[in-house]
Amino acid sequence: YLFEADSKNKSNCSGGCLNLWPPIMANGKATAGSGVSAGMIGAATGSSQVTYAGHPLYWFSGDTKAGDTNGEGLDDFGGEWYAISPAGTAVVG
Repeated sequence: YLFEADSKNKSNCSGGCLNLWPPIMANGKATAGSGVSAGMIGAATGSSQVTYAGHPLYWFSGDTKAGDTNGEGLDDFGGEWYAISPAGTAVVG
């Protein structure tokens, strides 16, 4: 997920936010899966949190299995949360 309250390459999720929305962290270099542009993968400023198109990425604690999108469109911690498309934009809908 991406958090609309984040800045480019900078997470604005902290404290209790991280309990519900844990960051996706890279242990080493993050790699691109099918349909994803390797050139759009990076890291948040001063962190090993994975970014895509400058958006820090997160898991949602309410998703229990692959394919779940229970966090889609939630308005938590000062912004809305969306799945991110291969183009690097929010999937709204």
